Amino acid sequence: MSNHRRPWTRREFLRTSSSAALLAALPAHVAKHAEQLAGARVATDVDLANSARLAQCADAADVRALAMAAIDAAKSAGATYADVRLTRIVAHSYFTGRFYSDDEELGIGVRALVNGAWGFSASPYWEVDEAVQLARDAVAQATSNARHGMRKVVELGTYPVASGSWSTPIRIDPLQIPIEEKEDFAMSFLGLVPTHLRGRDVRASMIQMEFTREERAVASTDGAYFTQTLHASEGNFRVDVDDTSPNHNGGSAAFGRGITRAGAGWERLLDAKLREQIPGLIEEADELLVARRKPVEIGRYDMVCDAATMAYLIDSTLGRATELDRALGYEANAGGTSYLGPDPLSQLGETLGSNLLSVTGDRAQPMGLATVKWDDEGVEPERFPIVSKGVLQDYSTTREQAAWLAPWYQKQGRAVRSHGCASASSALAITQSATPNIAMAPGTDDLDFAELVASVKTGLAVIGGGATADFQSRTGMGGGLTREIVNGKMGAVVEGAGFPFDSTQIWKALRAVGGARSSELRPAKEVKGEPEQVLGHSVSAVPGILKDIPVVDARRKA
Repeated sequence: MSNHRRPWTRREFLRTSSSAALLAALPAHVAKHAEQLAGARVATDVDLANSARLAQCADAADVRALAMAAIDAAKSAGATYADVRLTRIVAHSYFTGRFYSDDEELGIGVRALVNGAWGFSASPYWEVDEAVQLARDAVAQATSNARHGMRKVVELGTYPVASGSWSTPIRIDPLQIPIEEKEDFAMSFLGLVPTHLRGRDVRASMIQMEFTREERAVASTDGAYFTQTLHASEGNFRVDVDDTSPNHNGGSAAFGRGITRAGAGWERLLDAKLREQIPGLIEEADELLVARRKPVEIGRYDMVCDAATMAYLIDSTLGRATELDRALGYEANAGGTSYLGPDPLSQLGETLGSNLLSVTGDRAQPMGLATVKWDDEGVEPERFPIVSKGVLQDYSTTREQAAWLAPWYQKQGRAVRSHGCASASSALAITQSATPNIAMAPGTDDLDFAELVASVKTGLAVIGGGATADFQSRTGMGGGLTREIVNGKMGAVVEGAGFPFDSTQIWKALRAVGGARSSELRPAKEVKGEPEQVLGHSVSAVPGILKDIPVVDARRKA
Protein backbone atom coordinates (compact mmCIF):
# COMPACT_ATOMS: atom_id res chain seq x y z
CA MET A 1 0.00 0.00 0.00
CA SER A 2 3.04 2.26 0.20
CA ASN A 3 4.47 4.27 -2.65
CA HIS A 4 8.07 5.41 -2.19
CA ARG A 5 8.97 8.25 -4.55
CA ARG A 6 12.18 8.17 -6.57
CA PRO A 7 14.94 10.32 -5.02
CA TRP A 8 15.09 13.86 -6.37
CA THR A 9 18.37 15.36 -7.43
CA ARG A 10 19.69 18.55 -5.85
CA ARG A 11 19.36 20.25 -9.23
CA GLU A 12 15.62 19.46 -9.31
CA PHE A 13 15.28 20.58 -5.72
CA LEU A 14 16.84 23.97 -6.38
CA ARG A 15 14.83 24.53 -9.55
CA THR A 16 11.52 24.53 -7.66
CA SER A 17 10.46 27.91 -6.30
CA SER A 18 8.73 26.48 -3.23
CA SER A 19 11.75 24.39 -2.28
CA ALA A 20 13.98 27.40 -2.86
CA ALA A 21 11.78 29.38 -0.52
CA LEU A 22 12.23 26.75 2.16
CA LEU A 23 15.97 26.74 1.53
CA ALA A 24 16.07 30.51 1.90
CA ALA A 25 14.72 30.15 5.43
CA LEU A 26 17.77 28.14 6.44
CA PRO A 27 21.03 29.59 7.78
CA ALA A 28 23.26 31.02 5.05
CA HIS A 29 26.10 28.54 5.52
CA VAL A 30 23.69 25.62 5.19
CA ALA A 31 22.06 27.07 2.06
CA LYS A 32 25.46 27.62 0.46
CA HIS A 33 26.43 24.01 1.15
CA ALA A 34 23.19 22.83 -0.48
CA GLU A 35 23.82 24.95 -3.57
CA GLN A 36 27.18 23.25 -3.99
CA LEU A 37 25.31 19.98 -4.43
CA ALA A 38 23.15 21.31 -7.25
CA GLY A 39 25.18 19.59 -9.97
CA ALA A 40 24.53 16.10 -8.62
CA ARG A 41 22.81 13.87 -11.17
CA VAL A 42 21.36 11.29 -8.78
CA ALA A 43 20.62 11.20 -5.07
CA THR A 44 23.17 9.28 -3.00
CA ASP A 45 23.78 8.49 0.67
CA VAL A 46 25.63 11.80 0.80
CA ASP A 47 22.54 13.56 -0.49
CA LEU A 48 20.42 11.89 2.18
CA ALA A 49 22.90 12.93 4.85
CA ASN A 50 22.85 16.51 3.60
CA SER A 51 19.06 16.42 3.46
CA ALA A 52 19.12 15.32 7.10
CA ARG A 53 21.35 18.23 8.03
CA LEU A 54 19.07 20.64 6.20
CA ALA A 55 16.07 19.22 8.07
CA GLN A 56 17.93 19.54 11.36
CA CYS A 57 18.43 23.26 10.72
CA ALA A 58 14.83 23.85 9.65
CA ASP A 59 12.79 25.66 12.28
CA ALA A 60 9.30 24.80 13.51
CA ALA A 61 7.67 27.11 10.95
CA ASP A 62 9.39 25.29 8.07
CA VAL A 63 8.24 21.89 9.32
CA ARG A 64 4.68 23.13 9.71
CA ALA A 65 4.81 24.60 6.20
CA LEU A 66 5.81 21.21 4.80
CA ALA A 67 2.94 19.49 6.59
CA MET A 68 0.37 22.06 5.52
CA ALA A 69 1.54 21.97 1.91
CA ALA A 70 0.78 18.24 1.87
CA ILE A 71 -2.61 18.69 3.56
CA ASP A 72 -3.67 21.42 1.11
CA ALA A 73 -2.56 19.29 -1.84
CA ALA A 74 -4.47 16.25 -0.58
CA LYS A 75 -7.68 18.25 -0.16
CA SER A 76 -7.28 19.85 -3.58
CA ALA A 77 -6.80 16.40 -5.12
CA GLY A 78 -10.10 15.16 -3.64
CA ALA A 79 -9.28 13.46 -0.31
CA THR A 80 -12.17 13.30 2.14
CA TYR A 81 -9.59 12.85 4.89
CA ALA A 82 -5.80 12.99 4.92
CA ASP A 83 -2.98 13.13 7.43
CA VAL A 84 0.70 13.79 7.00
CA ARG A 85 3.53 12.75 9.33
CA LEU A 86 7.12 13.93 9.41
CA THR A 87 9.65 12.04 11.52
CA ARG A 88 13.33 12.46 12.29
CA ILE A 89 14.83 9.57 14.23
CA VAL A 90 18.34 9.77 15.68
CA ALA A 91 19.93 6.71 17.35
CA HIS A 92 23.23 6.53 19.24
CA SER A 93 24.64 3.10 20.11
CA TYR A 94 27.77 2.34 22.11
CA PHE A 95 29.50 -1.00 22.70
CA THR A 96 32.40 -1.06 25.17
CA GLY A 97 35.72 -1.28 23.39
CA ARG A 98 34.07 -2.01 20.05
CA PHE A 99 32.34 0.84 18.26
CA TYR A 100 30.03 3.80 18.47
CA SER A 101 27.31 4.50 15.91
CA ASP A 102 25.26 7.60 15.14
CA ASP A 103 22.32 6.96 12.78
CA GLU A 104 19.67 9.31 11.48
CA GLU A 105 16.52 8.71 9.42
CA LEU A 106 14.09 11.20 7.91
CA GLY A 107 10.62 10.49 6.62
CA ILE A 108 7.48 12.16 5.36
CA GLY A 109 4.35 10.12 4.73
CA VAL A 110 0.87 11.05 3.52
CA ARG A 111 -2.23 8.92 4.03
CA ALA A 112 -5.43 9.78 2.15
CA LEU A 113 -9.02 8.52 2.18
CA VAL A 114 -11.12 8.67 -0.99
CA ASN A 115 -14.55 7.01 -1.41
CA GLY A 116 -13.91 4.58 1.44
CA ALA A 117 -10.43 3.47 0.30
CA TRP A 118 -6.99 4.37 1.61
CA GLY A 119 -3.84 5.42 -0.21
CA PHE A 120 -0.37 6.08 1.14
CA SER A 121 2.87 7.54 -0.18
CA ALA A 122 6.19 8.26 1.58
CA SER A 123 9.66 9.62 0.96
CA PRO A 124 12.85 10.39 2.94
CA TYR A 125 13.00 13.99 1.59
CA TRP A 126 11.75 16.97 3.56
CA GLU A 127 10.98 19.23 0.59
CA VAL A 128 7.86 21.24 -0.19
CA ASP A 129 7.35 20.00 -3.74
CA GLU A 130 8.01 16.45 -2.58
CA ALA A 131 5.33 16.82 0.11
CA VAL A 132 2.84 18.09 -2.46
CA GLN A 133 3.59 15.25 -4.86
CA LEU A 134 3.32 12.65 -2.09
CA ALA A 135 -0.16 13.96 -1.24
CA ARG A 136 -1.26 13.73 -4.87
CA ASP A 137 0.18 10.23 -5.15
CA ALA A 138 -1.64 9.08 -1.99
CA VAL A 139 -4.95 10.44 -3.31
CA ALA A 140 -4.38 8.82 -6.71
CA GLN A 141 -3.67 5.49 -5.06
CA ALA A 142 -6.79 5.75 -2.86
CA THR A 143 -8.89 6.63 -5.92
CA SER A 144 -7.53 3.61 -7.77
CA ASN A 145 -8.20 1.34 -4.80
CA ALA A 146 -11.79 2.58 -4.58
CA ARG A 147 -12.25 2.02 -8.29
CA HIS A 148 -11.06 -1.57 -7.98
CA GLY A 149 -13.47 -2.51 -5.22
CA MET A 150 -11.27 -1.93 -2.16
CA ARG A 151 -13.64 0.58 -0.59
CA LYS A 152 -15.72 0.16 2.54
CA VAL A 153 -17.59 2.27 5.04
CA VAL A 154 -14.99 4.19 7.06
CA GLU A 155 -16.21 5.99 10.18
CA LEU A 156 -13.43 8.00 11.81
CA GLY A 157 -15.54 9.55 14.55
CA THR A 158 -15.19 13.03 16.01
CA TYR A 159 -12.36 13.88 18.40
CA PRO A 160 -10.90 17.02 19.95
CA VAL A 161 -8.51 18.64 17.50
CA ALA A 162 -4.95 17.86 18.57
CA SER A 163 -2.73 20.89 18.90
CA GLY A 164 0.50 21.69 20.73
CA SER A 165 3.81 20.06 21.58
CA TRP A 166 4.82 17.28 23.95
CA SER A 167 8.03 15.51 24.89
CA THR A 168 8.91 12.41 26.91
CA PRO A 169 9.70 13.71 30.41
CA ILE A 170 13.48 13.41 30.81
CA ARG A 171 16.10 15.15 32.95
CA ILE A 172 19.12 14.76 30.65
CA ASP A 173 19.11 14.37 26.87
CA PRO A 174 21.48 11.44 26.22
CA LEU A 175 22.19 12.65 22.69
CA GLN A 176 23.81 15.73 24.21
CA ILE A 177 26.21 13.65 26.30
CA PRO A 178 29.66 13.55 24.62
CA ILE A 179 30.92 10.14 23.54
CA GLU A 180 33.91 10.61 25.84
CA GLU A 181 31.62 10.87 28.85
CA LYS A 182 29.72 7.75 27.79
CA GLU A 183 33.03 5.92 27.37
CA ASP A 184 34.15 6.98 30.86
CA PHE A 185 30.84 5.89 32.34
CA ALA A 186 31.08 2.44 30.75
CA MET A 187 34.73 1.88 31.63
CA SER A 188 34.33 3.07 35.23
CA PHE A 189 32.76 -0.24 36.24
CA LEU A 190 35.70 -2.38 35.24
CA GLY A 191 37.81 -1.39 38.23
CA LEU A 192 35.02 -2.15 40.69
CA VAL A 193 35.00 -5.90 40.05
CA PRO A 194 37.71 -8.11 41.60
CA THR A 195 39.69 -10.12 39.07
CA HIS A 196 39.67 -13.23 41.29
CA LEU A 197 37.19 -14.63 43.81
CA ARG A 198 37.64 -17.92 45.65
CA GLY A 199 39.94 -19.27 42.94
CA ARG A 200 37.71 -18.10 40.09
CA ASP A 201 38.36 -15.49 37.43
CA VAL A 202 35.90 -12.60 37.40
CA ARG A 203 35.27 -10.19 34.52
CA ALA A 204 32.96 -7.25 34.12
CA SER A 205 31.81 -5.29 31.12
CA MET A 206 29.27 -2.67 30.16
CA ILE A 207 28.06 -4.47 27.08
CA GLN A 208 25.84 -1.93 25.40
CA MET A 209 24.11 1.43 25.62
CA GLU A 210 21.54 2.73 23.17
CA PHE A 211 19.63 6.00 23.00
CA THR A 212 17.04 7.22 20.51
CA ARG A 213 15.20 10.46 19.95
CA GLU A 214 12.24 10.56 17.58
CA GLU A 215 10.82 13.92 16.54
CA ARG A 216 7.33 13.81 15.05
CA ALA A 217 5.08 16.38 13.41
CA VAL A 218 1.54 15.42 12.41
CA ALA A 219 -1.18 17.35 10.58
CA SER A 220 -4.60 16.32 9.32
CA THR A 221 -7.53 17.66 7.35
CA ASP A 222 -9.42 17.72 10.68
CA GLY A 223 -7.34 20.79 11.53
CA ALA A 224 -4.89 19.00 13.81
CA TYR A 225 -1.23 19.96 14.00
CA PHE A 226 1.03 18.77 16.78
CA THR A 227 4.62 17.82 17.46
CA GLN A 228 6.11 15.24 19.80
CA THR A 229 9.65 14.27 20.82
CA LEU A 230 10.01 10.72 22.11
CA HIS A 231 13.10 9.49 23.96
CA ALA A 232 14.26 5.97 24.84
CA SER A 233 17.36 4.75 26.70
CA GLU A 234 18.80 1.38 27.67
CA GLY A 235 22.00 -0.39 28.68
CA ASN A 236 23.39 -3.69 29.92
CA PHE A 237 26.06 -4.58 32.45
CA ARG A 238 27.35 -8.11 33.02
CA VAL A 239 29.62 -10.02 35.39
CA ASP A 240 31.27 -13.25 34.19
CA VAL A 241 32.74 -15.83 36.57
CA ASP A 242 35.05 -18.59 35.24
CA ASP A 243 35.75 -21.62 37.43
CA THR A 244 39.52 -22.22 37.39
CA SER A 245 39.86 -23.82 40.81
CA PRO A 246 41.32 -27.37 40.99
CA ASN A 247 38.35 -28.58 43.05
CA HIS A 248 35.86 -28.13 40.24
CA ASN A 249 35.44 -29.29 36.68
CA GLY A 250 35.62 -25.87 35.08
CA GLY A 251 32.81 -23.90 33.49
CA SER A 252 31.57 -20.35 33.50
CA ALA A 253 28.52 -18.38 34.52
CA ALA A 254 27.31 -14.88 33.86
CA PHE A 255 24.82 -12.66 35.61
CA GLY A 256 23.73 -9.32 34.24
CA ARG A 257 21.69 -6.32 35.11
CA GLY A 258 19.75 -4.98 32.19
CA ILE A 259 18.92 -1.31 32.34
CA THR A 260 15.85 -2.15 30.33
CA ARG A 261 14.76 0.05 27.47
CA ALA A 262 12.28 2.68 28.60
CA GLY A 263 11.01 6.13 27.74
CA ALA A 264 13.69 8.05 29.63
CA GLY A 265 16.94 9.97 29.20
CA TRP A 266 20.55 9.62 30.37
CA GLU A 267 19.27 9.52 33.93
CA ARG A 268 17.98 6.00 33.21
CA LEU A 269 21.56 4.77 33.51
CA LEU A 270 22.55 7.12 36.32
CA ASP A 271 19.58 6.10 38.49
CA ALA A 272 20.21 2.36 38.03
CA LYS A 273 22.82 2.37 40.83
CA LEU A 274 24.86 -0.31 39.14
CA ARG A 275 27.84 0.13 41.45
CA GLU A 276 25.78 -0.91 44.45
CA GLN A 277 24.59 -4.01 42.60
CA ILE A 278 28.02 -5.35 41.60
CA PRO A 279 28.63 -7.42 44.79
CA GLY A 280 25.23 -9.06 44.41
CA LEU A 281 25.87 -9.78 40.74
CA ILE A 282 29.13 -11.53 41.58
CA GLU A 283 27.47 -13.63 44.27
CA GLU A 284 24.62 -14.61 41.94
CA ALA A 285 27.03 -15.63 39.19
CA ASP A 286 29.20 -17.53 41.67
CA GLU A 287 26.22 -19.35 43.20
CA LEU A 288 24.93 -20.25 39.74
CA LEU A 289 28.34 -21.61 38.77
CA VAL A 290 28.52 -24.10 41.63
CA ALA A 291 24.82 -25.02 41.69
CA ARG A 292 24.02 -28.63 40.91
CA ARG A 293 22.71 -29.33 37.41
CA LYS A 294 20.06 -31.88 36.52
CA PRO A 295 18.21 -32.78 33.32
CA VAL A 296 14.54 -31.92 33.15
CA GLU A 297 12.06 -34.59 34.20
CA ILE A 298 8.96 -34.57 32.01
CA GLY A 299 5.77 -34.00 33.92
CA ARG A 300 3.52 -31.32 35.38
CA TYR A 301 4.72 -28.76 37.89
CA ASP A 302 3.62 -25.72 39.81
CA MET A 303 5.63 -22.96 38.17
CA VAL A 304 6.73 -19.73 39.84
CA CYS A 305 7.46 -17.10 37.18
CA ASP A 306 9.42 -13.96 37.92
CA ALA A 307 8.09 -10.58 36.72
CA ALA A 308 10.13 -10.69 33.49
CA THR A 309 8.70 -14.09 32.56
CA MET A 310 5.16 -12.96 33.33
CA ALA A 311 5.69 -9.89 31.16
CA TYR A 312 6.63 -12.11 28.21
CA LEU A 313 3.55 -14.27 28.78
CA ILE A 314 1.19 -11.31 29.11
CA ASP A 315 2.55 -9.67 25.98
CA SER A 316 2.43 -12.84 23.84
CA THR A 317 -1.00 -14.07 24.87
CA LEU A 318 -2.96 -10.91 25.70
CA GLY A 319 -1.09 -7.89 24.34
CA ARG A 320 -0.53 -8.51 20.66
CA ALA A 321 -3.39 -11.04 20.49
CA THR A 322 -5.91 -8.29 21.35
CA GLU A 323 -5.04 -6.00 18.44
CA LEU A 324 -8.37 -5.76 16.66
CA ASP A 325 -6.99 -5.87 13.12
CA ARG A 326 -4.95 -8.97 13.99
CA ALA A 327 -8.00 -10.67 15.50
CA LEU A 328 -9.98 -9.94 12.32
CA GLY A 329 -7.32 -11.53 10.12
CA TYR A 330 -5.73 -8.43 8.60
CA GLU A 331 -2.29 -9.75 9.61
CA ALA A 332 -2.84 -13.28 8.26
CA ASN A 333 -0.08 -12.96 5.65
CA ALA A 334 2.24 -10.88 7.80
CA GLY A 335 2.60 -10.99 11.58
CA GLY A 336 -0.09 -13.65 12.16
CA THR A 337 -3.69 -13.74 13.33
CA SER A 338 -5.12 -14.27 16.82
CA TYR A 339 -6.87 -16.94 18.80
CA LEU A 340 -9.18 -14.14 19.95
CA GLY A 341 -10.75 -13.93 16.49
CA PRO A 342 -12.04 -14.11 13.83
CA ASP A 343 -15.23 -12.75 15.44
CA PRO A 344 -14.12 -10.45 18.28
CA LEU A 345 -17.68 -9.48 19.17
CA SER A 346 -18.37 -13.11 20.13
CA GLN A 347 -15.17 -13.27 22.19
CA LEU A 348 -15.79 -10.17 24.30
CA GLY A 349 -17.19 -11.08 27.70
CA GLU A 350 -15.64 -14.55 27.63
CA THR A 351 -13.60 -15.83 30.58
CA LEU A 352 -9.92 -16.19 29.68
CA GLY A 353 -8.44 -16.83 33.08
CA SER A 354 -8.45 -16.63 36.84
CA ASN A 355 -10.10 -13.68 38.58
CA LEU A 356 -6.57 -12.72 39.70
CA LEU A 357 -5.86 -11.64 36.12
CA SER A 358 -6.50 -8.02 35.17
CA VAL A 359 -4.67 -6.30 32.31
CA THR A 360 -4.98 -2.77 30.97
CA GLY A 361 -3.69 -0.87 27.94
CA ASP A 362 -2.16 2.49 28.80
CA ARG A 363 -0.18 4.76 26.44
CA ALA A 364 0.22 7.27 29.27
CA GLN A 365 2.29 4.90 31.43
CA PRO A 366 5.35 6.66 32.86
CA MET A 367 8.52 5.63 30.97
CA GLY A 368 6.51 3.39 28.61
CA LEU A 369 7.96 2.86 25.15
CA ALA A 370 4.53 3.44 23.59
CA THR A 371 3.79 6.48 25.75
CA VAL A 372 2.63 9.55 23.81
CA LYS A 373 0.40 12.59 24.27
CA TRP A 374 -1.36 11.89 20.97
CA ASP A 375 -1.32 8.85 18.72
CA ASP A 376 -0.54 9.12 15.00
CA GLU A 377 -4.17 10.02 14.26
CA GLY A 378 -4.26 12.86 16.78
CA VAL A 379 -6.22 10.92 19.41
CA GLU A 380 -5.24 11.39 23.03
CA PRO A 381 -4.96 7.79 24.30
CA GLU A 382 -7.05 6.54 27.18
CA ARG A 383 -6.37 3.84 29.73
CA PHE A 384 -8.67 0.93 28.94
CA PRO A 385 -9.34 -2.57 30.35
CA ILE A 386 -8.24 -5.50 28.20
CA VAL A 387 -8.99 -8.22 30.75
CA SER A 388 -10.80 -7.59 34.03
CA LYS A 389 -10.82 -10.35 36.65
CA GLY A 390 -10.19 -12.92 33.95
CA VAL A 391 -12.87 -11.66 31.51
CA LEU A 392 -11.98 -10.22 28.08
CA GLN A 393 -13.19 -6.62 27.93
CA ASP A 394 -11.66 -4.91 24.91
CA TYR A 395 -9.20 -4.77 22.00
CA SER A 396 -6.65 -2.19 20.90
CA THR A 397 -8.23 0.12 18.32
CA THR A 398 -7.67 3.08 15.99
CA ARG A 399 -10.24 5.66 14.87
CA GLU A 400 -11.55 3.49 12.05
CA GLN A 401 -11.51 0.29 14.10
CA ALA A 402 -13.44 1.67 17.09
CA ALA A 403 -16.65 1.65 15.04
CA TRP A 404 -16.20 -2.07 14.39
CA LEU A 405 -16.87 -2.74 18.08
CA ALA A 406 -19.79 -0.33 18.40
CA PRO A 407 -22.38 -3.03 19.36
CA TRP A 408 -20.21 -4.12 22.31
CA TYR A 409 -19.59 -0.57 23.53
CA GLN A 410 -23.26 0.30 23.26
CA LYS A 411 -24.18 -2.82 25.23
CA GLN A 412 -21.74 -1.77 27.94
CA GLY A 413 -22.96 1.81 27.97
CA ARG A 414 -19.58 3.06 26.77
CA ALA A 415 -18.73 5.63 24.13
CA VAL A 416 -17.50 4.42 20.74
CA ARG A 417 -13.97 5.78 20.92
CA SER A 418 -10.50 4.92 19.63
CA HIS A 419 -8.09 3.90 22.38
CA GLY A 420 -5.35 5.87 20.65
CA CYS A 421 -3.38 2.87 19.39
CA ALA A 422 -2.57 4.17 15.88
CA SER A 423 1.17 4.10 15.35
CA ALA A 424 3.96 3.48 12.85
CA SER A 425 7.69 2.89 13.10
CA SER A 426 8.33 6.12 11.17
CA ALA A 427 6.68 8.38 8.62
CA LEU A 428 7.99 6.05 5.92
CA ALA A 429 5.54 3.38 7.13
CA ILE A 430 1.75 3.47 7.05
CA THR A 431 -0.18 3.97 10.27
CA GLN A 432 -1.71 0.85 11.79
CA SER A 433 -2.97 -0.45 15.12
CA ALA A 434 -0.16 -1.26 17.54
CA THR A 435 0.04 -2.80 21.01
CA PRO A 436 -0.11 -0.09 23.68
CA ASN A 437 1.82 -0.30 26.92
CA ILE A 438 0.39 -3.26 28.84
CA ALA A 439 -0.03 -3.32 32.60
CA MET A 440 -0.78 -6.40 34.71
CA ALA A 441 -2.53 -5.53 37.95
CA PRO A 442 -0.66 -6.59 41.13
CA GLY A 443 -2.29 -8.67 43.82
CA THR A 444 -3.62 -7.37 47.12
CA ASP A 445 -1.08 -9.40 49.15
CA ASP A 446 2.33 -7.75 49.38
CA LEU A 447 4.35 -10.70 48.02
CA ASP A 448 7.55 -10.74 45.97
CA PHE A 449 9.15 -13.47 43.86
CA ALA A 450 11.12 -14.98 46.76
CA GLU A 451 8.00 -15.19 48.93
CA LEU A 452 6.05 -16.88 46.15
CA VAL A 453 8.87 -19.42 45.80
CA ALA A 454 8.77 -20.00 49.56
CA SER A 455 5.05 -20.84 49.34
CA VAL A 456 5.64 -23.77 46.92
CA LYS A 457 6.72 -27.14 48.33
CA THR A 458 7.69 -28.75 45.00
CA GLY A 459 7.87 -27.06 41.64
CA LEU A 460 9.96 -25.02 39.25
CA ALA A 461 11.07 -21.39 39.28
CA VAL A 462 11.48 -19.65 35.92
CA ILE A 463 13.65 -16.53 35.77
CA GLY A 464 13.78 -14.36 32.66
CA GLY A 465 11.95 -16.90 30.51
CA GLY A 466 10.72 -15.88 27.08
CA ALA A 467 7.48 -16.77 25.38
CA THR A 468 6.72 -17.20 21.70
CA ALA A 469 3.30 -17.39 20.15
CA ASP A 470 1.68 -17.75 16.77
CA PHE A 471 -1.44 -16.12 18.25
CA GLN A 472 -3.47 -19.23 17.45
CA SER A 473 -3.36 -20.54 21.03
CA ARG A 474 -0.31 -22.75 20.41
CA THR A 475 2.28 -21.08 22.57
CA GLY A 476 5.60 -22.11 24.01
CA MET A 477 7.97 -20.75 26.61
CA GLY A 478 11.65 -21.42 27.07
CA GLY A 479 15.00 -19.81 27.64
CA GLY A 480 15.92 -17.98 30.80
CA LEU A 481 16.91 -19.90 33.90
CA THR A 482 14.90 -22.75 35.41
CA ARG A 483 15.51 -23.92 39.00
CA GLU A 484 13.82 -26.67 40.93
CA ILE A 485 11.94 -25.71 44.10
CA VAL A 486 12.27 -28.07 47.06
CA ASN A 487 10.44 -27.20 50.29
CA GLY A 488 10.19 -23.56 49.31
CA LYS A 489 13.87 -23.16 48.45
CA MET A 490 15.81 -22.95 45.21
CA GLY A 491 17.49 -26.20 44.23
CA ALA A 492 19.34 -27.48 41.17
CA VAL A 493 19.49 -25.77 37.82
CA VAL A 494 17.12 -27.68 35.52
CA GLU A 495 18.48 -28.04 32.01
CA GLY A 496 16.39 -28.39 28.86
CA ALA A 497 13.00 -27.42 30.30
CA GLY A 498 10.33 -26.31 27.85
CA PHE A 499 6.79 -25.23 28.63
CA PRO A 500 4.25 -25.77 25.82
CA PHE A 501 0.77 -24.52 26.61
CA ASP A 502 -2.51 -23.37 25.12
CA SER A 503 -3.16 -19.61 25.37
CA THR A 504 -6.85 -20.28 26.01
CA GLN A 505 -5.98 -22.25 29.16
CA ILE A 506 -2.75 -20.87 30.62
CA TRP A 507 -4.31 -18.02 32.61
CA LYS A 508 -6.89 -20.31 34.16
CA ALA A 509 -3.91 -21.86 35.97
CA LEU A 510 -2.99 -18.59 37.69
CA ARG A 511 -3.15 -19.17 41.44
CA ALA A 512 -1.19 -16.30 43.00
CA VAL A 513 0.37 -12.98 41.95
CA GLY A 514 2.91 -10.65 43.49
CA GLY A 515 2.16 -7.33 45.12
CA ALA A 516 2.82 -3.82 43.85
CA ARG A 517 6.42 -3.68 45.08
CA SER A 518 7.29 -6.70 42.89
CA SER A 519 6.13 -5.04 39.66
CA GLU A 520 8.70 -4.51 36.89
CA LEU A 521 8.56 -2.53 33.66
CA ARG A 522 9.90 -4.55 30.74
CA PRO A 523 10.48 -3.62 27.08
CA ALA A 524 8.63 -5.44 24.31
CA LYS A 525 8.34 -5.18 20.56
CA GLU A 526 6.31 -6.62 17.75
CA VAL A 527 6.86 -7.08 14.04
CA LYS A 528 3.78 -6.22 12.05
CA GLY A 529 2.56 -5.23 8.60
CA GLU A 530 3.79 -5.49 5.02
CA PRO A 531 6.40 -4.12 4.63
CA GLU A 532 7.08 -5.14 8.20
CA GLN A 533 7.41 -2.59 10.96
CA VAL A 534 9.09 -3.05 14.34
CA LEU A 535 7.00 -1.31 17.00
CA GLY A 536 7.96 -0.95 20.64
CA HIS A 537 5.91 -0.86 23.82
CA SER A 538 6.37 -1.68 27.51
CA VAL A 539 4.84 -4.31 29.76
CA SER A 540 4.59 -4.00 33.53
CA ALA A 541 4.02 -7.27 35.34
CA VAL A 542 4.36 -8.98 38.69
CA PRO A 543 5.58 -12.51 39.47
CA GLY A 544 3.00 -15.24 39.71
CA ILE A 545 2.31 -18.94 40.30
CA LEU A 546 0.85 -21.10 37.55
CA LYS A 547 -0.48 -24.46 38.74
CA ASP A 548 0.06 -27.83 37.08
CA ILE A 549 1.94 -26.68 33.97
CA PRO A 550 3.24 -29.34 31.53
CA VAL A 551 7.02 -29.50 31.19
CA VAL A 552 8.91 -31.22 28.35
CA ASP A 553 12.50 -31.75 27.34
CA ALA A 554 13.05 -29.02 24.75
CA ARG A 555 16.32 -30.64 23.64
CA ARG A 556 14.65 -33.85 22.50
CA LYS A 557 14.25 -34.14 18.76
CA ALA A 558 11.33 -35.88 17.12
